[in-house]
Amino acid sequence: MNRVQIENLRTIIDLQYPHICVSEYDLKQFLNIPWEAKRFYPMRTKGWYEKKGFFHNGKTTVWATLGMKQNHIKIADKEIPTLSSGAYWSKDFSFEEEGSANIIQRMMKLKAFW
Repeated sequence: MNRVQIENLRTIIDLQYPHICVSEYDLKQFLNIPWEAKRFYPMRTKGWYEKKGFFHNGKTTVWATLGMKQNHIKIADKEIPTLSSGAYWSKDFSFEEEGSANIIQRMMKLKAFW
């Protein structure tokens, strides 16, 4: 991940969506940053293989799977998902380019009115 992708992912996480799903590779690279790792609370339960932990004291649940494309994110805004590939997730959004986080935020606001 480069600087733009890290900043976009940080911005998306700071929007405090209830559930986000990223690639396991992206999550590992993101958590290699010490100040980001401090904000992350890992989940150690074996029953939830794809649920990796939380940001914002449990307000944002992080799901990670190898099935996700790198530098892409899915968001579940209202319903609680049971699998990273199940229902209730948005489509995949890319956070590779400059300003991608703002586009994702606008799309999720539009989705709230559908």
